[in-house]
Amino acid sequence: MYEIGRIFRNEGISTRHNPEFTSIELYQAYADYDDMMKLTENMITDIVNQLHGTEKIPYGQHEVSFERPWRRITMNDIVKEHMGFDFTTLDGNPDALDVAKEKAREKGVPNVDKCKTVGYVLNECFEEVRLDEERRTGGAKGWEGQRTGGTNRQFCAAQRNN
Repeated sequence: MYEIGRIFRNEGISTRHNPEFTSIELYQAYADYDDMMKLTENMITDIVNQLHGTEKIPYGQHEVSFERPWRRITMNDIVKEHMGFDFTTLDGNPDALDVAKEKAREKGVPNVDKCKTVGYVLNECFEEVRLDEERRTGGAKGWEGQRTGGTNRQFCAAQRNN
């Protein structure tokens, strides 16, 4: 079962978010987030194939590959990969929030002083990594299957080939 809808969210003005967009929600009995990632990956790859006759398409001066399998990585692991800090080492640390903010500041992550939880600091670090990648690649890169703090997040994007 699925639903397609136009959505407007009045969440304030931001250069990071578009308040008006079209969304598709889909539901499958007895499916988990791994099943939804596979379904999404297959659907997008099939659409790209039908439109372009290939799973690799030009994007500016780059080539974007939609070939399966897509990389799946946690928010924590992508931040660790790019910033060198593992947020899971803070589990059980009573000073975790202060340590997380300090590590983020060391890497030049803005806005961490307003963060009220380690999860918010992790998200700010992730957003900084994502923005750095967008600046570096023109936006043609992404990560899928994010999981942090018990919350499953699915990000679908393609990998730019150098």
